Amino acid sequence: MSVLEELYSASGLDKETHTAQRKELYRKDKSMLLQTDTVISPENISSAENGRLTIQYKSTDYECFYYKKDSSDRLYVILNGARNENEPLPVLKRWTYYSYIDGTVLNIADPSLRLYDGLMLGWYYGDESFCYVNRIVELVKIVAHRLGKKEIIFFGSSGGGYAALLAACNCMGSTAVVINPQIKLSIYEDEKRYSFEEITGTDLNKNDRFSRNFLPELIKESTESRFIFIENMNSEEDMVQINTVCEQFGVTPGYGLNRLGRNTLVWIYDAQAEKPHNAQDFPIMFFAIEYLYEHFYDAEKLKDLYLIFGEFWAEHFDNEQKLKELKELKEDKKKFGGTSVISVYDEAEHTVTERLVQSGSYEIEASDSIWNNKCVCDELCKNKLYKIKIRNPVLSEGQNEYSLTIRDNATNELLMDITLPAGKSRTIVINTEKHSHSAKLKLYSGVAGKTEGISLKADVSVYEIVIK
Repeated sequence: MSVLEELYSASGLDKETHTAQRKELYRKDKSMLLQTDTVISPENISSAENGRLTIQYKSTDYECFYYKKDSSDRLYVILNGARNENEPLPVLKRWTYYSYIDGTVLNIADPSLRLYDGLMLGWYYGDESFCYVNRIVELVKIVAHRLGKKEIIFFGSSGGGYAALLAACNCMGSTAVVINPQIKLSIYEDEKRYSFEEITGTDLNKNDRFSRNFLPELIKESTESRFIFIENMNSEEDMVQINTVCEQFGVTPGYGLNRLGRNTLVWIYDAQAEKPHNAQDFPIMFFAIEYLYEHFYDAEKLKDLYLIFGEFWAEHFDNEQKLKELKELKEDKKKFGGTSVISVYDEAEHTVTERLVQSGSYEIEASDSIWNNKCVCDELCKNKLYKIKIRNPVLSEGQNEYSLTIRDNATNELLMDITLPAGKSRTIVINTEKHSHSAKLKLYSGVAGKTEGISLKADVSVYEIVIK
């Protein structure tokens, strides 16, 4: 046994116990989500077992995940956003949070998704005659009373964030904690919004007796409730939404923590991602969110701390993106059988810089020629490392493949020919050390030299990578 091991042993530290304690913090029992529903009324919540639950209230079945914690006075009501394609109902995202949330968890699925066939995003809206959010508030008040919970926190992101905000406006003394929520639905430029209006026959530009379409004004008027907005500065759609609230208070928020009046906080964070709207919370950052809730009225003293938390947030998603790209590169290397030499480097040991060589949006029109292509870069120098980013590739209807080739400018030798799937952004790293001369990078609308009459649109950027 080494001296260090002897000291470790003598100190009484038990690594296995500590490891088990850490794993317990993030444990999740999937069997609770898969079990058969228990059907109860909100008045009988105290008799419910942890796991799947259906609460019947005012002729509606509210499908839930429930986990009780007697040690806390808090009731977290988690509300859900859009349904992914082919995702089964009910949608109960963030159900795993029960293991580390300091409070009883009631995750309620959106009944709107069962009310209307084909609906992908419902905002717990209901119809002209009733509002699901208001009924959920009534239900939650009963549950909180029966369980003896004094604090009600509505938590959600995106479409679930909208519902959480509306719920807090209608539940005096509660708090809404929301991440990248929709706030003013009439300016939400997304196909799910237009699909919602078409399927439900709802005009989101009109006000109604529930004030569902004028939420920014309602938030400012709801002085007895509290609101915590958490917004990704890289998501344009979400910054447009939070601006509707900031305008009500006459405040332009900066990076980090901001206060809009006594009862509203806005935390602007930085997360780079292919879809910034979806770069949201993760377990470690939820602890920071919960701490902000606990110290809501002392937020001014926490600004420096939340700048640090923001850096953790940024680094997390930066690493997520790098891992994703690395995984894609490894998949490409396996798929392409070595036609491109994939170079992987350790960023902790090297200084890496990127120089943009060429970037543009390319459109290849369909024709009868099998050579439908565009030259993306005329001069790929030999003995260089290049990163090629292809974003938003869209092909003619019914087509699913396009090609990328490299040819030696002097010999016209085909140095690389890879076929890629449409609709998916890709990053490819190539090493030109085996090229005898400079080379040309070409984009084809189908399989190079074998396909006719296909159109293609794509954004392509070529970077030279320098590793020192």
